[in-house]
Amino acid sequence: MKNLLFSINNLNIGGAERIVLELVNSIDRNKYKVFLLLFDYKGPLVNLLNSDVMTFNISFNNKSFFIALIEIIKILRANKIDIIHSHLGLSNAFLLIAYLFSSAKRIFIHEHGGIKTKRLTYRFTLFFAQIYLSGIFYVSTHDLSYFTKKDKIFIKGKAILLKNPLLTINKKKKNCTNEGYIIGMVGRLIPEKGHIIALNAFKLIKEAGYDFSYVLYGDGDEKLKQNLLNFAKNNLIDFRIHSPILNQSEIYQSFDILVHPSVSEGFGLVILEALSFSIPVIATATGGIVDIIEDGYNGLLFPPGEYKILASQILRIYKDIALRNQLIDNGKVNLENEYSFEKYLNKLYKYYGT
Repeated sequence: MKNLLFSINNLNIGGAERIVLELVNSIDRNKYKVFLLLFDYKGPLVNLLNSDVMTFNISFNNKSFFIALIEIIKILRANKIDIIHSHLGLSNAFLLIAYLFSSAKRIFIHEHGGIKTKRLTYRFTLFFAQIYLSGIFYVSTHDLSYFTKKDKIFIKGKAILLKNPLLTINKKKKNCTNEGYIIGMVGRLIPEKGHIIALNAFKLIKEAGYDFSYVLYGDGDEKLKQNLLNFAKNNLIDFRIHSPILNQSEIYQSFDILVHPSVSEGFGLVILEALSFSIPVIATATGGIVDIIEDGYNGLLFPPGEYKILASQILRIYKDIALRNQLIDNGKVNLENEYSFEKYLNKLYKYYGT
């Protein structure tokens, strides 16, 4: 049995965080003893961890980079960690350095994408780490292509494509009606998620005489949240923002359409989940989204920032029930097979060397 440590900044309710939670809970206990290292604060998903997962929390309160690094090294040594699988920037930078002073045999870092520029210090860390780094996982063909070109000298021969798996499956088909029409969004409150683009589209729809309801599940930037709510109020848009909830089915079963307006997106786990709940998807043609959505086949796309086209795509699905049903049916084709979590795990086992 090998000691396997996962690491991530926190366990808030985000796509990368939910992937890590599922991994930590599902890894074969006959092959691995599982550890989890978190930074700053634990987050709400920590309450869903299996009881056999040994969890460490590295807090930066009144603590320097070097003291935190020493604590991490001590954890790696004391628990005789064999394999490290780190997720997201802060965690990746720390673990790449700490690995050098541990007895671990392999280290993988996992980029969940959507970021077009990286700090120079992190890129130089990658440059020196390429000697001993076992691999870097990228979640989409877009990110794999983009970063292997941009960071070619930093990640030479280490890049691996590992698309995110589907975590939630619901085979019940949502009834398609035009009663109480709800347009939904799911995503953190940060500018990159493009929520203001969606609000501008909703304004056009309102001006065209359609009284839809709009809801966003997400948290983050409180100033951005207030700006979005003010925009909606000033334009008489029925728009609400709710905090993320753990029960994903409660979110998706209330939607008639999922709008995903990100200007930059590594993958788009929420798109897979919406498809599994038979929700038609309209998303930006950017990043890993185009790995999932084929425009006009299993969803509709629009160019980044083009809110007028987004508005027309929403109305297109609303008016054409046959199109909506077609997108729903095609969205389920090969979904469970192509994005199987079991296949995802088996790929990881091969990379881990078992």
